[in-house]
Amino acid sequence: MRNKWKTTTLGEIALDKDGAVDGPFGSNLPASCYVDDGIPVIRGSNLSKGLDEFKDEGFVFVSDEIANKLSRSKCIAGDIIFTKKGTLGQTGIVRAEHKYPVYLLSSNQMRLRVDATKAIPEYVYYWVSSKRSITKLLKDSECTGVPKINLAYLKSFPIDLPCVNEQQKIIDILNSINSKIELNKKTNQTLEQMAQALFKSWFVDFDPVFDNLLASVDFKLENLETSLPDQLKQKAQRRLAALNSLENAAQYKASLSALAHELQAQLPTKEATQSAVQVSEKAAETPVEAVELLFSGTYSTISN
Repeated sequence: MRNKWKTTTLGEIALDKDGAVDGPFGSNLPASCYVDDGIPVIRGSNLSKGLDEFKDEGFVFVSDEIANKLSRSKCIAGDIIFTKKGTLGQTGIVRAEHKYPVYLLSSNQMRLRVDATKAIPEYVYYWVSSKRSITKLLKDSECTGVPKINLAYLKSFPIDLPCVNEQQKIIDILNSINSKIELNKKTNQTLEQMAQALFKSWFVDFDPVFDNLLASVDFKLENLETSLPDQLKQKAQRRLAALNSLENAAQYKASLSALAHELQAQLPTKEATQSAVQVSEKAAETPVEAVELLFSGTYSTISN
């Protein structure tokens, strides 16, 4: 039951005195310390608002020597990262499956290392990444100049804790939801890429027009009209090469050939060729007019 949850603070569930720390002073970590390889530095670009995953890429690096001098600001798996200056509300959690075993905070970040006997780090991450927590943080932040919070504020930030078993149940539910959200995002990205590829194929490259044009001359480029502009011949060559690379090219060509015979019964080959040229030339002028021409001209005849 929610009324049995304990209200405490992030400072109270931090692991010992160094459980909540901020990044090194800027003078201790200047850009001149950066090297091509070494210990990755977590910056704001690696964090995000909400429950998007920690961005485990795009790092700058420092040497082991520099990292050891700033060891208090090191981060390991289970650590929760906060932005303290700039784009507030950004968070991230370092997971065991991430690329590096050790990271280093930048000057504008803070880190919370949770005492596992009091709370599960992932539960705490979900709490501080919630819309409610971000809204409170933004409301409480200093807004004069660059928005900022400090380590004292982070330690005093409230959190409601159920027992550890309930925390794990909540984590499992949220992980399941996030997995579905991530899968939907990937599915949407795939569908968008497919839609863009289809649009380009139909309305930029005019592949259906060239498919039927090639089918009408038995897939032999030398049988194309000599008046066909070089640019269109090149497109036809690329399209023919693409057709030849298909695993089922023979069956595909056979179906196109059958369609070409139907086209020839309705429209002379020369006229079909001229229409294809007209469509492609119009595409170079304006895509909108080309699409209108495509539906009103050659392609509408083929599809009838």
